[in-house]
Amino acid sequence: MKLGLALLVLPAVGCRDASAPASPAGRALAEFRGSYPEAAAPTGVVRTYDLVAEPTELPLVDGKPLKVWAYNGQVPGPTLRVRLGETLRVRFVNKLPQDTTIHWHGVRLPNAMDGVPYLTQKPVQPGDSFVYEFTPRDAGTFWFHPHVRASEQVERGLYGVLVVEDARPPPYSRDLVWVLDDWLLDASGQIDPQFNTRHDLAMDGRWGGAITINGRTDTTLRVQPGERLRLRLLNSANGRVFAPDFGELGAMIIAVDGLYLREPVPARGFELAPGNRIDVDVAFDRTSASSAR
Repeated sequence: MKLGLALLVLPAVGCRDASAPASPAGRALAEFRGSYPEAAAPTGVVRTYDLVAEPTELPLVDGKPLKVWAYNGQVPGPTLRVRLGETLRVRFVNKLPQDTTIHWHGVRLPNAMDGVPYLTQKPVQPGDSFVYEFTPRDAGTFWFHPHVRASEQVERGLYGVLVVEDARPPPYSRDLVWVLDDWLLDASGQIDPQFNTRHDLAMDGRWGGAITINGRTDTTLRVQPGERLRLRLLNSANGRVFAPDFGELGAMIIAVDGLYLREPVPARGFELAPGNRIDVDVAFDRTSASSAR
């Protein structure tokens, strides 16, 4: 996101004669000009959501009760949707035994709303509340999670997706969100309470043995012949990289980390790192019903 802001600033301070040879910076500016709106364009519409973080127990992973920390009693947390130009207002309440904040991952927004403790805001203490309000500048798939003890709070289940729809959304049959994750469970089947171990820190993060889509190992998507879906994928894992396999389906990536590509690229072989998001255009053959898993 810092790269995008820099690209916006440079034209104002580094204009050159049109006849001069294009520099690498100039070519980059020409390629990306228009990709990053300089400011939000509020329509006056405000979408208000209430969000509560608290401990709970849910039938996740293989369906057995799992003690987690959750937004609004669900993992992943609720998918918040606004349309480009609309203002998002989130009334957040902390019912955790720890301080926390909400960071809006990948969203260009006022610094005071970014959820970085002691830098952009004071941590929200247990029992306290905070109102996050901003108008996104970009349409795309983003996510939200804590920035206080994130290696623990996210791993306990605190994350959700923010979808900023286009002003005129494309006519897909369905617009779906899949959150990919892995869970490190102990011998009792509960979340392993050891976080930031020397092993995890020496390797590439905390890896778990249970892989889930939207919190479950049995997620199945059933479709009808001729459907065309927009599938928004988020990797919320701490260290694991996913390589989604769409088989013979016509799957094309149209956006990466919340920004549209210049043109769609095949989804085959794309590696989804922690925190990454991709939007995939998936077309299904009209001759027979299909299912993806």
